[in-house]
Formats: sequence, structure tokens, C-alpha cells
Amino acid sequence: MPSVYRVLPDVNNYQSLQADDIAAAMKYRLDGTPIGGDWVTLGVFVVSPKAKKGDFWGCLFCPAAFAVSTDTAQQIVTFLDQSCETLPLDVEGDKLLLCNVTCVLNCLNKQASRHKPGLPHWIEKCEFHSHRFDNSLFKLPETAMSEILCVEGPAALEDEFKGTVEKLGLTGLRFERVWTG
Repeated sequence: MPSVYRVLPDVNNYQSLQADDIAAAMKYRLDGTPIGGDWVTLGVFVVSPKAKKGDFWGCLFCPAAFAVSTDTAQQIVTFLDQSCETLPLDVEGDKLLLCNVTCVLNCLNKQASRHKPGLPHWIEKCEFHSHRFDNSLFKLPETAMSEILCVEGPAALEDEFKGTVEKLGLTGLRFERVWTG
């Protein structure tokens, strides 16, 4: 039985990033659209340097993105290749990769889901067409600027994003269940 989870950087327990130039960061929507050659490497800094260093960093300039080191990227390369483009970040001289999830799936069952009246992007209760899950890590068109999702269940746990992150013991993310089929 498939389940869908919201992928959330754990900014309360692990280091997160903020852009040195917020205006420069805000010109990138990170809404599921590839940025490609328009990307100019952003300078970012660690917001809470005394917090634990995780394998994933939340990006306070964009809630629908996360950053990883090149080492972490190699461990989850299958999911990054399937669902993301990786963009360089300069973190006070160190290099990280911003993961822009570009896999946007039309899998929300809009008829059965419930959202705030007049606000289709503010979904209170999600229902999905489970046969439309193509990739483990994805975004919805309705919420692409505000969240990243992953599905668990259609494949073996080690072939899915959440299962791989947990099996490898990677830190800095948490998963919030939003639906079970």
C-alpha cells in the first residue's frame, strides 16, 4: 500500500542555509522548472553553526529545496538523476549542491482532495492517483513552490528515496506522512 510523505529539512535540529543575497536567491522560483544555464552560484552561509551538521541542509530562502554535499549526492545519485537538477552553492568556501526537484507529477486526485476555498495550493487533505507515481521523489503542480514529496510502497524500500535515506542513516531530513492509499 503506497504512502506519500512531505520531505522536510529538519531545521530545528540540524544546520540550515541562508543566501547572502536574498534578492539574488529570490529570482529563482524552484517550482519544479529546470533552471539550467540561468543559474549563478549563490553564496550562502550556515544559519546555526553550533547546530549539528546533517547530510541534508534546509534552505531558508526556499522551503521546496534542500542542499547536499557531493558525498551525500553520490549516495543518493539515482534519485537526484531521476528527479532533480543539482546546482552549485558556495558555503563560505565549501561546495554544496542545491537539489532542485524538477519531477512534477500530476498525481493529485483533485476531486477527492480538500483545499481551502479559493486556495487550490493550500491542500488540507490529499488524495492521490497511486497509478501515476513514476518517481519516488517529486513535486505537485499545485504546491511545487512550497513542498517536496516522496512516495513509499510501489517499489522495494531500498529503491525509494525515503527508504534509502533511512537505510543509509542520512540525517537532516524528516518525513511527514500526508497520505496512505
